[in-house]
Amino acid sequence: MIWMADDELTYDDVADLIPQDIFDILKQLAYCANLNNGNMKWNEVARLKCDLMQNWQYWSDVNIGNMAAVMADLGFSVSDIRMMADFIDRRRQGRRLVPAPAYRDMPFIHEVNNG
Repeated sequence: MIWMADDELTYDDVADLIPQDIFDILKQLAYCANLNNGNMKWNEVARLKCDLMQNWQYWSDVNIGNMAAVMADLGFSVSDIRMMADFIDRRRQGRRLVPAPAYRDMPFIHEVNNG
């Protein structure tokens, strides 16, 4: 575990694991999942698929193991962590992810200050 249960995980805690923009997205998704009993809702999954398709350049070098560790520390469910790893693996294979129609043009904003 990267952080203590009563501390809030910050980017400084994981800077050597994942880029800041990816951490910010994961933190936003974790907050939303926490509001849904710890599981991502369909619309969050759709938006994530959209971002992985439209902004692959930001995700392509992310280490899945490091991302999974950060996601676990942010409180994601095991099924959501596995789903996210599967999405990245599929994209690396050149496969498409198809978001729900209403979310096809709703990618996340990536701040490019990854050091």
